[in-house]
Amino acid sequence: MISNYRMSLYELLSLLVAAGGFISVVVSLYLLIKQTKIAQYNLREVLLSSLIDQEQEIDRLFVANPEMRKYFYDNIEVSKDSPIDYDKASAISECLLDYFATMTYNKNTNSNVFSLDRWERFMIDSFSNSPILRATIDEYKDWYPDQLYQIKQKAAINRSEAPVINEQKDAVTEESQKQEMHKNTA
Repeated sequence: MISNYRMSLYELLSLLVAAGGFISVVVSLYLLIKQTKIAQYNLREVLLSSLIDQEQEIDRLFVANPEMRKYFYDNIEVSKDSPIDYDKASAISECLLDYFATMTYNKNTNSNVFSLDRWERFMIDSFSNSPILRATIDEYKDWYPDQLYQIKQKAAINRSEAPVINEQKDAVTEESQKQEMHKNTA
């Protein structure tokens, strides 16, 4: 049965206001989502820019002090008997660890916008190749996040596996050389 009910002007206006309010909420939610995505992108860019700036600052330290590279890239220990080298290497080591701590902090607090993979590989390689870096984090472990110390532990595993890998490569090379010699004599 169809009713001949007519809305009053008040009811019609109330319905229009309610519909307008609903549309406003939907549009607001859309804009909020869009703003959040833009803010997330901007945050990621600021974080990456900051890390890249710090990375370049570390590079400048090595450009200004090329004699220090061997202590961070060639697995050479710096002697405490050489106070100038030791002090410089220690200072650079602390700068690197501060940089690494910033990276791990950003990963922990901004994991939805920040990937640590590339930098974690760099940190593992740095710990693997620098006795002064390992010694500094061991000496001042409480200064740095636990995650950074765990990355240092991954480097220790890499260092312990490295001789095995090198021995395997040497064995393969030696076998190849024997086969080549056998071909030449036959």
